[in-house]
Amino acid sequence: WEYLADRFPWGAFLSEGTFKRVFRVWNSGVGAEEAVSVMDVNQIDDRNIVGNELAVSVMLSSLARRYICPNFVRMRGVFTASFEPPASHWGCAENKQPQGKQFDACTSRIRRQPRQPPSDQHGLFQYIRMELCKY
Repeated sequence: WEYLADRFPWGAFLSEGTFKRVFRVWNSGVGAEEAVSVMDVNQIDDRNIVGNELAVSVMLSSLARRYICPNFVRMRGVFTASFEPPASHWGCAENKQPQGKQFDACTSRIRRQPRQPPSDQHGLFQYIRMELCKY
């Protein structure tokens, strides 16, 4: 939980698909905005879908990195967590930008970190970090 709260102190909801939600986040580790897709692995009956989503992301990222297909985004990393992103800091479909339109280092130090969800709300969530395409 601390990794999510410290590394990604701000986010904004971008979109939601069948298997995952996508957020624009501030990554304090690299000091830049990124896109992060989040998949609730426990909500997917066919576990092959999880592997396929990751494999396609890696393949498209490789094509973009080698300039073979520059219209796709580059993947920067993958991690799993027991918690979904905090809607109070990353947003949701109903409240897309709960902390404003962009990250502000001055106000982020003042804001409280999101509370860790109770243990009965643990799950398995796959996070894929990608470059943020603003166009």
